[in-house]
Amino acid sequence: MPRDIDYKWSEDLRSIFITFTGIIGVKMHTLDVELADLFVKINHAPTRQLQVIDLQDSVEMTAASTVIHGSSVQVQLTKCSPRIWGQLEYTGEDVKIRRAESRARAETFEKTRIESAAKTRQEQVKHSEQMQWKEDRESREMFEKKRFDAKTAAENQMYEDLAKVETHKNVKDHVAILDEESDSEPESDLQEARVVEQVLSTEPEGLSSKPHATVEELPLPPIRNQGEQSVKIGLEFSKRRQVGVPARDRPGREAPRPKAEGTGIMGVSQGEGAVEENSPMMLKERGDKMMANGDFRGAYTGRLSLACEDCGHALAALDLQLKYQAGGVVGVEECERLSNDKEKIAAAFETVWAEKKAGDDMYRQRDLAGAVDKYEKLISSHGRNPVLLANLSQFKLQQEEYQETMKLVDEALVATWSIPSMNPVVPPKYEVHLHQLLIDPPTFNDVRLN
Repeated sequence: MPRDIDYKWSEDLRSIFITFTGIIGVKMHTLDVELADLFVKINHAPTRQLQVIDLQDSVEMTAASTVIHGSSVQVQLTKCSPRIWGQLEYTGEDVKIRRAESRARAETFEKTRIESAAKTRQEQVKHSEQMQWKEDRESREMFEKKRFDAKTAAENQMYEDLAKVETHKNVKDHVAILDEESDSEPESDLQEARVVEQVLSTEPEGLSSKPHATVEELPLPPIRNQGEQSVKIGLEFSKRRQVGVPARDRPGREAPRPKAEGTGIMGVSQGEGAVEENSPMMLKERGDKMMANGDFRGAYTGRLSLACEDCGHALAALDLQLKYQAGGVVGVEECERLSNDKEKIAAAFETVWAEKKAGDDMYRQRDLAGAVDKYEKLISSHGRNPVLLANLSQFKLQQEEYQETMKLVDEALVATWSIPSMNPVVPPKYEVHLHQLLIDPPTFNDVRLN
């Protein structure tokens, strides 16, 4: 049997606010809200809670909203006509008929909305297809026009070149005919014919003075333009000795030299001095040379393994210096010193403990002055321990020496919190560079390491 849901409501001229409370574990996917213009139903299936409300007047079905806050659900409705209802539920006799008509109108409205959305979606798809077809058609027409213009320009250029070749051939034939007729003409006519031959054989301005080539030997026509912009093709050539080896264009750097025969050692060029073995750039320069000659294993793996071994030795040496020495490593002399120190510490502790116990006994026996004197002697002889300072401050407080009490309390706090609130300072002997550790002979002493 479903249970009703408690609710509260409020209104203004344009809106209705209904808050349903006590819905345990309500989620959006477990809540069913049915809304019509005169009807509201809230159903929460997991807890079997149901509430049906027949509204006093009609509301807008498209302007409703539902918000979940914890175990409550707030429904906001918009009135069709701005007025104050005064009462939320309708209690007339025809409530069932009114509810059925309202739900039928809601179903019709939802069906119409779904059909309208599907129709709108179909129209949008159709419009996008038409726009795509239009773009394809315009692009195809533009490409066809450009191809036709390029073809026409190439044909015109070819016809112009053929016309120039034909004109030049006709001039040569005419000059040959004049040479044959010049044998029977007088000397003056011969000179005029030579002038005519010179004028006719002179090439126009802009043409080359070299003899014309045949039709088969003519150069190719220039590259045609694609629209308003010219087509440019660039080819880049890298300066590399072999494929896969990085190019090094350092100014003033000499080209890589081949290895000497039978030695496997690179030669030394003129003006190149001895290499600084302790320089940090030595390994880098050696790796660069191996890289330029294609010796990738030597450049990356061989020298890297040696460097890793050196770092391992350095870390082992530092580890031995920083770690606490175990009992098996400590020598006989050091064991004797540790034993003597331990005995001295134990004896001093017994002495201090006995004197402190005597002072405490005096205090318990109401001998406050004797206890203060005993504690002052302990502090002066064995240091300002925070426990002794705290006990002495208690004794001074009972003697009503407030200034001395505050001073002793401050000293006890300082002695207790004497550790600084900052990172410890690294000793200077460990602040050394790696290359200094690598060249330090005691670091790689196998006897000392063992």
